Amino acid sequence: METFMIEYGIGYQGTVLHVAEGDTALAICGNAIASYSLKGGLNKPLIWGPRFGISASAFNPLNNWIAFAEKGLHPSVLVYECGKQQLRTQLAGIAEVEVSALAFSKDGFRLLTVSCEPDFKLCLWDLQEREPSKLAEGSSDWLVEFASFNPASSEQFCISGSGNVSVWTFEKNFHRTSFLCRDLFARPYQPHCHSWSEDGQRVYIGCLKGEVLMFDLAFTPALEAVEDDKSERSFRELVEDDLRVLISGNLSSPESSWGDGWQVLRVSQTMERVASICTGELHVVIAEAGGRVCWLSLPSAKSKGNSKEDKSDTKADGADLEGCTTGSDFSVEGDIDNNDDDGATVSKGNCQSSVDFRTVENSAKAASTVVYSVNLDVMEVTNLMYDTDQTQLVVGAASGCIVVIRINKDLLVSTLSGQSGTAVTENFAAIQWRSAYHYGPIHGFATLADGKFVLSSGHDGTVRVWEADRGKELSRHCFKSAQLCIDSHEGTSTAVTGSANGSLCMFKVDSMGRSAIVSQNKLHTSSIDKVSFDKNSNHVIAACKADGRLYFLKCGSSDLDELELIGFTTLDDIILSIAWDLPTAQGKDDAYLLVSLSRGEIVKVKVPSCRASSANLFFDNKWLNCMSFRTQVPLTSISVGKYYLEKEKVERKVVWGMGQDKKLQQYRIPENLQGWSGSSGNPLHSHFNMPGHAKPGAALVLHLKTSTLITGAEDGALQIRDVVLDPLRQPQKVVDVQLYDGYLGGITAIVVAEERLFIGGANGVIFSAEAPAAGLKLASAAPAGKPRISIIPERTKHDSISDGDISSQLSMLEKYQRTSGTRSAVALQEYRSEVKKRLQKIKQEFHDLVDKNEKAPDLEKLTLGELIVDMDLECELRSQGQKRVDGVREQVIKDNYKKDIIAERIKHECWQDVTEAGKHVWPFVQGSEVPNFPSHKKFISYTRAAHVTKALRIIEMQENDYTKELKLIVSSNMDNSLGIATAPGSPHSMGSDIVPDGDLTGRSKEDAPAEKEQAIEPSAQQTSIEGATQKVEEAVPSRRSSIITAHDAAGGKSVIEPETGSNKGATDGSSSLHTPEEDAEESEALTAELLEKGPIESVLYNAFDLTTSKRKRTQRFLLFRQLHLIREVFNTKFKNFEENKESIIEKIEEMYLRILELQKKLGLKDDFILPQLENHDDYESAFTVKDEEVHAPKPGVKSPSMDTMDRKGYDCSKPEETF
Repeated sequence: METFMIEYGIGYQGTVLHVAEGDTALAICGNAIASYSLKGGLNKPLIWGPRFGISASAFNPLNNWIAFAEKGLHPSVLVYECGKQQLRTQLAGIAEVEVSALAFSKDGFRLLTVSCEPDFKLCLWDLQEREPSKLAEGSSDWLVEFASFNPASSEQFCISGSGNVSVWTFEKNFHRTSFLCRDLFARPYQPHCHSWSEDGQRVYIGCLKGEVLMFDLAFTPALEAVEDDKSERSFRELVEDDLRVLISGNLSSPESSWGDGWQVLRVSQTMERVASICTGELHVVIAEAGGRVCWLSLPSAKSKGNSKEDKSDTKADGADLEGCTTGSDFSVEGDIDNNDDDGATVSKGNCQSSVDFRTVENSAKAASTVVYSVNLDVMEVTNLMYDTDQTQLVVGAASGCIVVIRINKDLLVSTLSGQSGTAVTENFAAIQWRSAYHYGPIHGFATLADGKFVLSSGHDGTVRVWEADRGKELSRHCFKSAQLCIDSHEGTSTAVTGSANGSLCMFKVDSMGRSAIVSQNKLHTSSIDKVSFDKNSNHVIAACKADGRLYFLKCGSSDLDELELIGFTTLDDIILSIAWDLPTAQGKDDAYLLVSLSRGEIVKVKVPSCRASSANLFFDNKWLNCMSFRTQVPLTSISVGKYYLEKEKVERKVVWGMGQDKKLQQYRIPENLQGWSGSSGNPLHSHFNMPGHAKPGAALVLHLKTSTLITGAEDGALQIRDVVLDPLRQPQKVVDVQLYDGYLGGITAIVVAEERLFIGGANGVIFSAEAPAAGLKLASAAPAGKPRISIIPERTKHDSISDGDISSQLSMLEKYQRTSGTRSAVALQEYRSEVKKRLQKIKQEFHDLVDKNEKAPDLEKLTLGELIVDMDLECELRSQGQKRVDGVREQVIKDNYKKDIIAERIKHECWQDVTEAGKHVWPFVQGSEVPNFPSHKKFISYTRAAHVTKALRIIEMQENDYTKELKLIVSSNMDNSLGIATAPGSPHSMGSDIVPDGDLTGRSKEDAPAEKEQAIEPSAQQTSIEGATQKVEEAVPSRRSSIITAHDAAGGKSVIEPETGSNKGATDGSSSLHTPEEDAEESEALTAELLEKGPIESVLYNAFDLTTSKRKRTQRFLLFRQLHLIREVFNTKFKNFEENKESIIEKIEEMYLRILELQKKLGLKDDFILPQLENHDDYESAFTVKDEEVHAPKPGVKSPSMDTMDRKGYDCSKPEETF
């Protein structure tokens, strides 16, 4: 990277000014701490910030140290020595997001850092050693905007902002450290800024509504007041008492303190916020946000002791707001709120004074008087500060203005010490110097006189001419609307600007830098965002970003005094940037323009040389030979360059652009028509695609003579790359510096003026720098001819022009259309007059015929129908008309009949068959509406099917259980029939009686051996098995039939009756088949009933049991039934909630009537917002079918839309497949 040196800066951001020696002040300028000259000299940056900006700064004149905090997460505070510009120390861990305030102690060895939300951390640092140490750490509950140390002690400081003020004290005794906070309760006032007295005993506080307060730190509250819990009364209640006395007209001496060390010095009638305050000898200086600076005298001990004499003094007690009339500066407005200790607010009524303020002013002497005031004519004052000897007051404003006021200290001190309170007859304060800087973003630059002059246009509506060498403003023009773009023509010393109100303004600049407006025309109804001069053909192109319009203008004379509109065209997209295409080697006369659109397309437009032939001056895209090609991303800024290939002997043109993806891209301009693929083609591949900035931007300059690309973006960084027109080498970044705050818009404009580079930012600051060695330095060449000096006509010389009437004027296009339309209007008027004469002639002839008919005898008179000339033609026309009317009527009836049928079908299927209509319940104040679940009649059939499905599922479950038990019975009986012994207590044991060992069949032990010896015949064994199997098969169907019969008898209800004794099996004891006992049957019947009345979850299949389509269908119906039950429960609760809402509204209305009666008795009036039912609650009329929603096809023709509608919208007979 090469070194890059900033020569000077132009602009002020409204940050805190620190007055230094030698008529200089230090303040934040972009991403640097700059030294501002208070005499109009150059402003030189001293120290650059390390990251994306500087948030706060502090300066100590004794050590010549300056501390500033960087922006970003977890910022650090850097402490520099200004003289050597060396870093002394760096503090970390002071904030999470941003530092809001910094302050040095008077000796410079203590530093206070205050952070903003979310931590609100206060850190006290000791900088006496090389390695800083943190002495104490605390936190506040509000945002701190101002911080300062006690000038008499480095152990005490004050912070204020957000309507609060507090004093912190640091004490360290041996190993014990205390960091105490004393909150100064100033309610009902809202403190904003503060300043210490010279002895450090008092704090002067400026409030948000113009009040000035004084707090005496030497005051110590009495112990009994603290014990009685009356520590707040001395300020709150006594303020109320004094204001009540003020309203009554009997004001006591204001020198009597309000208690707790408080005293009100000034109460403003204008209620203008006190932006800054500083103290001097026997006085206080305040700066209001509106630009008014006031000097206030301070109450002395002598005035406090002679309060009785002051009461009788009814003469002028002080200068008024402007120092020319007498009177006190008190005002009383609004309500007084008494805040108790528990935080409750008790309203004391509306204390609006109806007393004449002149009576109040003459009844008492104010605690402080306005000795003198100066109106600076600036807005948004942010700070003011005295120099060391108090002979110079420096005021800074957020509008980019610095004002230096020279003070006659001897006259001021003599006035305050000798005759305090009298009006000043001689001015002791006068404005010595005022800066001239831009306020807001810099939108464009232009150069004239070979880089001698630089023109800038800003968002503040000013166009300024600067001397490039010294940065001095030579002339200025002010407009009411923002000047969004600017370009110049070197040959004629002319510049043109486009404004936000759609006007174009042309300037002439002479050899001394004086400028004058030569023409101003309204071009468009919206803003003009881009403007460009064609240096060869004297054309001017103006582009409107919003609607994509391109205006083509031509200078009427060689001096470019007037602009003539020759036409316009419209591109169907937002215009991001424009650039002139370079002429080819053949030197054709046609000029072409490249336009970058937001859809990622570059359009090549031929600039017309003559006026459009159409009446509205519109150029067709075909006439302009519009061609385009796609880019990979939209390019916010473009510039055209070219290079020459020696081997191929071909000249190639390229486009450099800054993409919205923050990358720099180079595209080769296609040489043939096939390369211009249009908006429907594929994007071209970029020749170079390099990483650019951290944020998007639109500042790009391609310097052709040095093959250098200069870019700036919203991140505030300036980057310079060289060798950008060599197709075989990758461009190298030679400069990358952070010039601006990356959080406030960054760089907005760049221009190259000879060997100097000008950069404009979104904060109104302009930097001037020399070109780097490898970049922009060029050998000075002799001019081709004698430089032309522009002479400004006397008729156009003026300093500024107001464009307040431009918005109501006609644009250039409207003027031309009105002029060209006059000819066609005259011809149309002539034709209309001729036709009118012919109609009048026919009308007159008809009236003559009617008059003759009236004068004729009765028998010869004709009726009005008979007056028609051709009766046959009349009948024919009537019949034809009647046929057409009948045909149209029949067609309308058919169409309406078809639509009515479809509408009735829609209503029948989608509304009338709905058992539970769809409804919504709206909340009272906030939230979203809650809908219910509509229910259709088709769900009834689904419900019945679900009931049957559930009953069948219960049957299936009972059969499975019963089958398992029968299997046990069959196996047991088969064992008995085969003579197999069953162990007592085994699963095959049927009875509860225990059979003795060896007597398995109930016989004696003696018969057992004989029985064992007998062989069992195979035929008897087979017969026994078949008989047992047959009885089991008979038992299972009988049980199933009994359950189904019980279900049918219940009318479709799934109630399973207990089985009768016929299903219990044989009772004669001859068969070996045994059935379950009666208590088991009763237990099974009870289980079935519980399943029927229980939830659906108890009968659902397991996921592993869904192996067949039958079970899946059964599971689907069961899930539908479960979903339907959930919806029914929700609808029931929904209905109850709707009824509760109506009852609550009725109760609120009753309470509202009672409140109105109480207010009427008390004489009060207040409005309440009553909750009401929404209009959507009328559900009966909520369903309508519009004609455009019903499409009736023609007879015999099948409409695809109707087919789709029948399949999707009206086929309600089929149930849904998913639930």
